[in-house]
Amino acid sequence: MASVLKQIILAANPDAVWEAVCDFGAPHTRMAPGVLADCRMEDGERVVSFVNGLVLRERLLDIDEHERRLAYTARGGSASYHHASFRVEPDGEGTRLSWRVDLLPDEIAPGVSGLMDQVMAAIKAKFDG
Repeated sequence: MASVLKQIILAANPDAVWEAVCDFGAPHTRMAPGVLADCRMEDGERVVSFVNGLVLRERLLDIDEHERRLAYTARGGSASYHHASFRVEPDGEGTRLSWRVDLLPDEIAPGVSGLMDQVMAAIKAKFDG
């Protein structure tokens, strides 16, 4: 199973970043505008549309307020298995945002990693201007 980890340091306060991460129905406006085109809640899942045309259905698995960790699973695209989590941690005056995705088949990891890079760049732009 492939595992992809991305981390960025944001100038923003961890509370503000955590609040945006937990707004499960609005990642297209709160976290990654420009990469995520739309998001709507449907039958207990969020349906996320990317600007490249990819559409994923994501189900929230857990929000751990103490650890500031949000976990979800996704279906759609070419993954037969997809589990992901965000973690928000203080880092000096700012925030370390970690995003881990475990997926199958292994062969799609480079493409997923590239898409994750785009999302993380959009998050950095959103929080750091």
